Amino acid sequence: MSTRTSRYITFARLALAGKTSVSEEAERLRRFGLNPDGSIAAVSVHSDALDVLSEVLMWQLAAPRWQAIEEVLIAMAAALQTNDLEALAEATIDLELAGPVRITRIGGTSLSAPTDAVRSRVVQLIRSLNDRRRVEEEHYNAEAGR
Repeated sequence: MSTRTSRYITFARLALAGKTSVSEEAERLRRFGLNPDGSIAAVSVHSDALDVLSEVLMWQLAAPRWQAIEEVLIAMAAALQTNDLEALAEATIDLELAGPVRITRIGGTSLSAPTDAVRSRVVQLIRSLNDRRRVEEEHYNAEAGR
């Protein structure tokens, strides 16, 4: 069971026990990136993806690793295009794990900045995610009466 799911269950138990109101509970769940039904909130997934993508342009990696990252970026774009939040979340995790490591081998391959193709894909994804996140936040605020 994921951490988010276990938090959802804990909050649901508190709400059922009358220790918090349903609206307080819904707000807490939203902060943890969950919808009241326990599904992943799009705003959370998109924010996580934006966080990782914003770091990619600063990474210094070996050329073969940039090729692997480009494949992950392609998967992220496909998930975003089909609105598959689970695939986008998985690709975001894959991207984060493909990032730089703290230990480098002495005499290892030289490191380089992102390729032009990677830069282009990252910028495109950031724009798309920002647009979607803005719309989702406006929708959420309209529903919440803010």
